[in-house]
Amino acid sequence: MKKAFTLAEVLLVLAIIGVIAALTVPNLVTSNMDKKYVALAKKAQTTLQQAIDTKMGDAAVGTNRMDGNAGILRWLATAQTDPSGVTTVPAVLRISNNAGTRYLTTDGILYHDVTNATACTNAVPCIIVVDLDGAAGITNNTVNNDLVGGDDVKSRDVVVFEIRRNFVAPADPARAAVAPFQQGATRANEYLGFLVNN
Repeated sequence: MKKAFTLAEVLLVLAIIGVIAALTVPNLVTSNMDKKYVALAKKAQTTLQQAIDTKMGDAAVGTNRMDGNAGILRWLATAQTDPSGVTTVPAVLRISNNAGTRYLTTDGILYHDVTNATACTNAVPCIIVVDLDGAAGITNNTVNNDLVGGDDVKSRDVVVFEIRRNFVAPADPARAAVAPFQQGATRANEYLGFLVNN
């Protein structure tokens, strides 16, 4: 006579498999999401750095001096013209939409210029909050995600960068201007693997 598993034994094995799956699957999903956000954070940092390098090179100014009272994102997203209206320095940050200090790039990342300063220096850097899946903040062709407070700042897809005179790096979480976005700054440092030396 053949021996078979009893219903109780089958249910016990299924219960054990269920417990193991419940313990491991969330970690795998989180790990994959973190990898996605790490890649997007690196992309956002590179996009900003390349835009600054290109604009500085085109403007031949040697610093990230911005025209007028524009913040750095506006400076990067706007072409400069001479008095006759001829474009002398093209826009280098490709945006699909903007509202005030918030710019949605064509790749779906939302940048928010928190400081909106006329210059970024080593002593007082510009603070840029980045929503890596910024498309969630877009409705009716306007940018309505202000990245301030609540779950937006605490979510894994928000990182904070600081732009100094000529480079972009994860923001220092201890900096006063970063206080409302401290978790995003800490996350940017974790994702990109270093902390700015002050």
